[in-house]
Amino acid sequence: MHCASCEKKIKGNLRFEKGVKQIECDIPQQRVTITYDAEKTTPQAIIQSFDKFGYKATEVKQEPQKEQKKPSKK
Repeated sequence: MHCASCEKKIKGNLRFEKGVKQIECDIPQQRVTITYDAEKTTPQAIIQSFDKFGYKATEVKQEPQKEQKKPSKK
């Protein structure tokens, strides 16, 4: 993915994949972040869907966000 046309192609094809909820593209980083329903699809199925329209994809696991503790008032 290197331009807005690529982003449009990716979003246009992935929005029809079962279980895909949200697609965010970062063109400079060449990264697509997909929010999906784990009961309806898998990362492997999403990766295979990229192949259907000519792109290669790999899974990059997101690091869990650390909870920020709020200071307690005494």
